[in-house]
Amino acid sequence: MTYKLIRSIFILLFAVNTVAQETQFNLLRSLPQQANTAFTGSSGQNRLVIGSSYIGYLQNFYNLSNYVGYDQYVKKLHGGLGVELNQLTYWNFNTRGTTRLMLNYAYHANLADRLKLSAGIGAGIQHDYMNISSANPYATLAEDSTLNAVNFRWKTGFVLHSNNLYFGSQFVSGAKSHNEPNLSSRSFFTLVGGGAIKPFKNKELALSPSFLYAYQDGFQSLQLQLVFSTGKFALGVNSTFNSSIGILGAAYFKKFDLKYHYNMRTSPLSYPSLQEHEFIFTYHFKSMNNTRDKFFAPKLF
Repeated sequence: MTYKLIRSIFILLFAVNTVAQETQFNLLRSLPQQANTAFTGSSGQNRLVIGSSYIGYLQNFYNLSNYVGYDQYVKKLHGGLGVELNQLTYWNFNTRGTTRLMLNYAYHANLADRLKLSAGIGAGIQHDYMNISSANPYATLAEDSTLNAVNFRWKTGFVLHSNNLYFGSQFVSGAKSHNEPNLSSRSFFTLVGGGAIKPFKNKELALSPSFLYAYQDGFQSLQLQLVFSTGKFALGVNSTFNSSIGILGAAYFKKFDLKYHYNMRTSPLSYPSLQEHEFIFTYHFKSMNNTRDKFFAPKLF
């Protein structure tokens, strides 16, 4: 009984502190609008992206995050339009979840022959909920209620890029709930950069180093990634400083891409068996009226 009580307290504290941080995909750069609203409409074709991330802690205790996004270039707007839907569920003692719907626009401009700028802005609505259940001394359900909060969120970002290099930044606003302070969301800031190195005779082969820095409410993380890619597939490794290490792979087909990432926590403060699996599916549609050359050259992976 004592062991179960200690384990319950540990998991509950771990859940509260984990959900306090904005959930980020390790393959964040493969979710274009999520990575930076400036990437909206940056592909040469209309693009549908579906992503899912699963983290298992203990039996029946997990973190599940899902993403769906669609974006395309619109010639009359000189940029891209897109929509994205994010959903997070954190399950066990308290069922807690977040659903966020955002619309994005990005303006694309040529600054020079080899330098381009994308600047984006997004806005939307976020719904947070948390189910609270408690038991009386007779182990029967005494209370079962759900807290709800709906808030407005916005974000803005930019990306400077050439044929082989890119650097960008994004800020996502927080959301304060005056009626339900436990459901408030914190703002966060990211920096991302990388490029493509092609030392091989076959120019379809490339090494792509990159980094992702994130800051939120005093918490900082730095992820480094290196990917070897061809025209058909890619393999890579990444590591978050003092936190985790992962391996990833991708297969590129004519109309769609498939990507998988496995992440294992290395921090002594993490639960020993904490592992993460991520899947990303991208489908490319032919555009009838808004065709253009691909604006963003380096692969995000």
